[in-house]
Amino acid sequence: MAKNHERSFSFVIPKGNKAIAIVAPTHARKEDNLKIEPNPPTPPSSRGASSTASSALSSALIKTFTPPRYDGGNERDDWAFDVYARPFVPYALTIINSQPGPIIDTESNREINFSSYISNFAGTAFLPKRPPITSHDQNLGISMSPSSLTEYNYERYFQHHLSVEIRAKENENENYALYKVLLGIADNAQGICNLHVPGLREDSPMVEIGDTIQLRQLRLDRNGNLLGMDLWLGPGGGASRELPCPAWTGYQFNASVWGINRASEQVYLRVHGLRPESMIFNVVFQVQQRRVQAMRTSLAMIQEYFREASRSAINTRIEIMSHELLCHEAANSIMSNGHGQAQAMQQSELGKDTVSGHSRQHPWIRGMLFPTESDGELQRTLHKIAHTRNLFDARLNFEQLKAVDTICRNEYGILPFLISGPPGTGKTKTLVETALQLLTTTKVSHILVCAPSDPAADTLALRLREHLKPRELLRLNGPSRTFQEVPGNLLSHCHVEDDTFILPPMSTLMQYEIVVTTCRDAALLVSARVTNNDLYSLETGLLSALHPNSSTGTKRDLHWGALLIDEAAQAIEPEAIIPITVVAPPVSAKVIQPQFVMAGDHKQLGPRTASKNTAIGTSLFERLFNRPIYSDHPLARNKAKPSSTPRVLTEAMLPIIRAPFSNLIRNYRSHPAILTVPSSLFYHDTLIPEATDTSSLLSWPGWQGRRWPVLFACNSGLDEIERDGGGWYNKIEARMACDYALSLFKSGLVAQKDICVMSPFSAQVKLLRSMIRAAPYQLWEVNIGPMEAFQGLESRAVILCTTRTRTRFLDSDASRGLGIVNQPKRMNVALTRAKHGLIVIGSPTVLATDSNWTAFLAFCRRNRLWQDQAGTGGVTFGDDIDELLKNAGKIGGLEKALVMKEEGRVHPGPVLGGRRVDVEEDMWVAGMQAALMVEDTGYGDENGDDEEEAEAEEQEEEEEEES
Repeated sequence: MAKNHERSFSFVIPKGNKAIAIVAPTHARKEDNLKIEPNPPTPPSSRGASSTASSALSSALIKTFTPPRYDGGNERDDWAFDVYARPFVPYALTIINSQPGPIIDTESNREINFSSYISNFAGTAFLPKRPPITSHDQNLGISMSPSSLTEYNYERYFQHHLSVEIRAKENENENYALYKVLLGIADNAQGICNLHVPGLREDSPMVEIGDTIQLRQLRLDRNGNLLGMDLWLGPGGGASRELPCPAWTGYQFNASVWGINRASEQVYLRVHGLRPESMIFNVVFQVQQRRVQAMRTSLAMIQEYFREASRSAINTRIEIMSHELLCHEAANSIMSNGHGQAQAMQQSELGKDTVSGHSRQHPWIRGMLFPTESDGELQRTLHKIAHTRNLFDARLNFEQLKAVDTICRNEYGILPFLISGPPGTGKTKTLVETALQLLTTTKVSHILVCAPSDPAADTLALRLREHLKPRELLRLNGPSRTFQEVPGNLLSHCHVEDDTFILPPMSTLMQYEIVVTTCRDAALLVSARVTNNDLYSLETGLLSALHPNSSTGTKRDLHWGALLIDEAAQAIEPEAIIPITVVAPPVSAKVIQPQFVMAGDHKQLGPRTASKNTAIGTSLFERLFNRPIYSDHPLARNKAKPSSTPRVLTEAMLPIIRAPFSNLIRNYRSHPAILTVPSSLFYHDTLIPEATDTSSLLSWPGWQGRRWPVLFACNSGLDEIERDGGGWYNKIEARMACDYALSLFKSGLVAQKDICVMSPFSAQVKLLRSMIRAAPYQLWEVNIGPMEAFQGLESRAVILCTTRTRTRFLDSDASRGLGIVNQPKRMNVALTRAKHGLIVIGSPTVLATDSNWTAFLAFCRRNRLWQDQAGTGGVTFGDDIDELLKNAGKIGGLEKALVMKEEGRVHPGPVLGGRRVDVEEDMWVAGMQAALMVEDTGYGDENGDDEEEAEAEEQEEEEEEES
């Protein structure tokens, strides 16, 4: 390079032995001087620190090294790395996958013969005909989609967006395709081969037993190169003349997945017709159509329900109009007789009530998917909670008990009841108690309980099995599930035939009081024709045929009396409606309407999707919570005032639509300092810390400032891109995270298994795993993974690696749903996994571009919970960042209470205040006192005084005497 150039331009070459595509500027300028700078060195480890070290330990972690800060400011915009470009694969390999040829299928041994299953208990004469699936053109663009979702275009809307998602999944699977890989022989006698699949442990790609994987067998020459491809692809070669490809045997083997070992990332395949000419293959992972077909079938069924409801409503209106006309004519004919007129009018009103009584029964499916205020019930009086209810879990708090009681009373209308459960508030506990109470205190005799994932469904089943016998509880697994994936103490609640999980016989299935399965595996019940609609049609059709003159005037009980879905915010809507089609009642039948309850948290990570399409990425749970009957209700969480008491129904608020939801507010997981920012940012400052023994890590010497168990550690080390498309990593950050983990472990305060390290980038996760398992750390039991892997879990100590230190890639991250900046749900999950200690490593410059992260940084800055890389405790990222943090972020109620408690000031807190409220017995007093009286904990509002507190205590004593 010439030394006399006026300007210089420098960038850091990412590490790796594979070139990354570079996009050159349209017009390069002579004066641009290109200078290469090395990567910053890696800081030394603090591995030699003693477990008995004092405050000097924290400075020994990072103080010994201050890396050069890199912010990407000297990078030119007209030179750009295509950092997201797919890894280069030679054209000679990729063209093989597009060549036509015969397909050899291997049938799966995990398929259920539903025709045979149905024929064992019913024919087809009395079963309703299933509606056809609306055609879904894979080539339709987004512009062809309905602009908004209604009950009239429900199927078309989601069929379209499901097609968009499938296309995105196919494109994603192209990144997982394997080229020129070795297929091992696991069992030659049975034709079982084994294949190493990178990323299998994180379900990237998603592979299950029974799936089909495409294999194309390659031919190689003596040097291991593709046979004859140079000539075949050359000018005038075989490719131009459509001759067979010499490097491919000419057959596509659709292998069936026979077994999976996720820990070693091994897939075991059965391949029919394979000849060992070569054991080198191209591998393609397909979108499994059976998973998609179940959703498409349910969408068609839901749309048919809407059509039947519309036809029924029209017929009912015609019936009413005809009746009114006849009554009007009768009244006119006897106008001279007053008594006759009165009788006619009385009959008119009676008939109107009889006919319109049916019309006022709003269609169940519309009320569940498009609820309005007309579907709710008006509450005019206050009532007590049934504190005499025989609880299966006596530790339920006030809000949990209120939710269970409201659901069991079933006086809130014909619409879903939603349980909003922030992290650690016990929504699964509430749902389990609800299921048991419905069985024992209501007329509900059979319940379907679902969750989006198998682990979540297992958690529900494990808690229910403590109260139900194997003949009362069924854990329904799909045939693709392995025995190793099922908890051992659940196997007695599963049905197994020929070493495969399968549906029990119909007569056995009908005896179970609770069936627990995933939303997706609920399709087994749909295919087996044991839905409420099928069973009702079968029962009434058979009775009508055998007893044609029998009366059917009374309401019938449906088999499935309730549907409960846990972690509902993690399921896409087409998946959530699969179990809804199981319990949906016949439209025009006189039946007792089933209940539908969902529990979840739409402020955490939602469904995992390949596309960034919000139509498919928004769960049914979140969509319903945004409807006015939930979001605009006076008791909604978003109506609560910051740092105020939990909203309680009072007589002054009546009459009011009964709240078809419950807001859980008591957190039993985290230290108050950890909970402060998430409560303020995502839950309108409504969370109340109730966890005990959260101070077990306070003696760790690494905490700063007020010594609360929250720390932000600055990192300016360069983020780098992995060569094989695995994403971003940051070596300095990884070293810092490992140092912190080692320090926590050596302190003797926490075991390895209770430490969690997470990052939003898969490459950083791989780097952390390899680094922490090696010398000098050798911490084999520390849990490391992406945020998605830890949703629903908790850990005593959490170390969060944000990884990104360059702002120039933030827009690309956001467009691809990567990283943790401008990803509020991912941020919420990361912060709320910690129970006793939270360490966040990141760049203030990058994080301050996100208002939510700015609030977190401001919280840490205000309370000096800060560690810069020089170890001095000061901010080294510029005055502008410092000034921004001083003026950013509101101070929430929990932070105020913590400060006041630390400074020894008395925090008066809210009191009961002598008002008449929803309940009056001692249970309410105890529950509300725990939430509102804050003498011991210091949490709550600042609006009370001693006089009000005395009045509240006096009222409490009076109410206890009355009880």
